[in-house]
Amino acid sequence: MDAITGVGHGEKAAEPARLAKAAQEFEAVLLGTLLSSLRQSLGSAPGDTGESGDDDYSFMGVQALATALAARGGLGIAKSVLQQLPGNRK
Repeated sequence: MDAITGVGHGEKAAEPARLAKAAQEFEAVLLGTLLSSLRQSLGSAPGDTGESGDDDYSFMGVQALATALAARGGLGIAKSVLQQLPGNRK
């Protein structure tokens, strides 16, 4: 196991896929924060009843949207992050 990366030598082949997944998840978190702030600044959305639980469903919807956007390339943040990692610069 490499002391710096914490990855065993047999796991090196899976490293690019793991890095891509982590970068995509990072972008999803950023998009979720952005979309959540946008939703709050716009006020109530159609269908909001003000009942308890509305915030939970809104949060889950924003997170699902952010994850779907990131999985399809999002804003390109994951791609930029991957390009900046050592060994991936072009």
